[in-house]
Amino acid sequence: YNSNVLELAGNLTLDEGATMELHPHGIAPENSYGGGCRGIALINANAIINFSDNSNININCDNSPLTGPGPDGSIINMTPSNPDLISAALYASANSQIQMNGKNSNFNINVTGAVYNNNSVAYIQGMTQNISNSSTFSVNLKNPGAYNPIYGVVYIGNSSNINVNENGEFEVKTDPLIGGYLMFMPQVSFNITRPKSFLLDNGGSSNSKILFMNNDQYINAQDIIASANGYSYEWKTSNIV
Repeated sequence: YNSNVLELAGNLTLDEGATMELHPHGIAPENSYGGGCRGIALINANAIINFSDNSNININCDNSPLTGPGPDGSIINMTPSNPDLISAALYASANSQIQMNGKNSNFNINVTGAVYNNNSVAYIQGMTQNISNSSTFSVNLKNPGAYNPIYGVVYIGNSSNINVNENGEFEVKTDPLIGGYLMFMPQVSFNITRPKSFLLDNGGSSNSKILFMNNDQYINAQDIIASANGYSYEWKTSNIV
């Protein structure tokens, strides 16, 4: 509570078949990256997450109480002090990395409710991410209520480099939003080559936009069937080539 669950300044490798589950809560961590608490904060260029075959990270952002063992063996129930203020999931600083090249690995972000201060669920600044071999990066937002992500449910900027390679999956889905963007990518190299899935879905909302990119930015796509559900903004929209 009131902390980033994992602040990473070095290399983390998930062994084959390993699963890490994180439940961030609170809004006032000792070190705030991108605003509020985060499930994972990659805080420097040495912060690298490597996924082995069949490994998983699940970040669940909601107001559910947590249950765990106490020091005397009893069960402790912890209820969020601010249940309506939902923590965000991911912050990634410049030159950090997420490498999803192991077979069937998954990075799942599941959010229920309105994220605190309209923060982006995932805020990515200059990170490199590679996804391949039937591995999946997904963001799924339910019951967003008054959440209005003006800088995107997912923000990717500062010359980030995102590569969805052969049989990789990249999916961002929400229930209908009252405004803002699903994806906000002002400065990014986004490359898609023979993916298993590339899906952007804002729940069909006419009040929010699917994607923002600057006029000189592109999604470079090869051998792809892309899916998008929702309203697309007409000014400074993305280009797919």
